[in-house]
Amino acid sequence: MQRWFRPFVVFLPVCLAGCVPPPGSLSQQPAGGARLMLSNGGSIATLTDTLIALQGHTLRIGFFHDPQNADCSVQADQHIVFTVLTQPQNGHLNVSQEFDSPDYPANNLMFKCDDGRIPGTEVTYLANPGFSGQDQISYSIYFPNGHELIANTTINVQP
Repeated sequence: MQRWFRPFVVFLPVCLAGCVPPPGSLSQQPAGGARLMLSNGGSIATLTDTLIALQGHTLRIGFFHDPQNADCSVQADQHIVFTVLTQPQNGHLNVSQEFDSPDYPANNLMFKCDDGRIPGTEVTYLANPGFSGQDQISYSIYFPNGHELIANTTINVQP
């Protein structure tokens, strides 16, 4: 089997639509902002990741913004659908509609849009008081282009 045919495991945030940033804030992304962009005809991709939360502090899981046009305006009739599949057992997820700036990588044509604030879904986690250890969540993001991301996330809560 040739080297480039070998299967590989991806431990990077995944973005299924070129206009939607991957889960996690900048502090949770790999050094240098590395990302993997997939375009696979509307299939489902699964991401497994681990995040670290500090006891008593809110952890931003991510901001998932609605699609944008090439001129940085928001596609008015196109929205992501965020669904919590598994609630945490030792904390609380907060899912709210907010405005924030996108975070496109510098080599993306949409990078020029990073200065604007656009609508999207913000997801945060807060551990129950006094809890430290592992918690689990899973969620689905369905994009208007037919792609779906399912994320299974372990959260290590540290004192």
